[in-house]
Amino acid sequence: MINEHIFYGIKTNRLEAWLDFFRIQCGKQFMGCLNICGFLMLSLILRLLIPSSVHSSDITTHVESLTIPFAERYPKGDVIYARNVWDLQVFEGRLYIGAGNYDNEGPAPNAGPVPILALDPVSGAVVREGEADDEEISRFEVIDGKLFIPGTDARESWKLGNLYRREANGQWLKLRTIPRAIHVSALTDHFGHMYAGLKATDTVPWYVDFKGYGSAVAVSGDNGVSWKFLPLGDTASMLF
Repeated sequence: MINEHIFYGIKTNRLEAWLDFFRIQCGKQFMGCLNICGFLMLSLILRLLIPSSVHSSDITTHVESLTIPFAERYPKGDVIYARNVWDLQVFEGRLYIGAGNYDNEGPAPNAGPVPILALDPVSGAVVREGEADDEEISRFEVIDGKLFIPGTDARESWKLGNLYRREANGQWLKLRTIPRAIHVSALTDHFGHMYAGLKATDTVPWYVDFKGYGSAVAVSGDNGVSWKFLPLGDTASMLF
């Protein structure tokens, strides 16, 4: 959660900022699986590889409040929870911001549709480029030079899931083509094919999930126009 849902910018040396980012990500992703000896070894390796002259310093005085991007969409009360920034993505000189909430319970349950907003760093303005007909924008992905939004939780029938692609003219194209997708949790590409990680309907037997919801991967060879559906065995997990 970003403090009070306010968007902050940091004016500092780029290398220092990347070092901070790397340390934060190490803490988030790896501390749970590294024992203390392993972490100490990682710290030692970092200190050996990175000269002391470029180690990050306190940048508190360089932090500035920029804006509250989703204040208009989620103005007050419990709904402000949906202002939380879930993802940031730089693309063609703008910083794209994901928000909303796809949880079925409060605060701010099922907070779609979500405006597609981007911060213009030159003017400082937040630009609205479109709208995602999903409850949340959880992530942006850049694939083959194009910007995509996987549909976290479609507000329509779960017979199909959503994918959004930014076109060359700046407009967003909605591709409602992903079969049986409740949640499109991940999107990536590999050797000319696009892969979407899903929680999907009619995927597992009743003794795994009584509703039949389970994990699957959808594969597309034509930029999301059509998909091949691949269940991931008898598992209801959807970690991608």
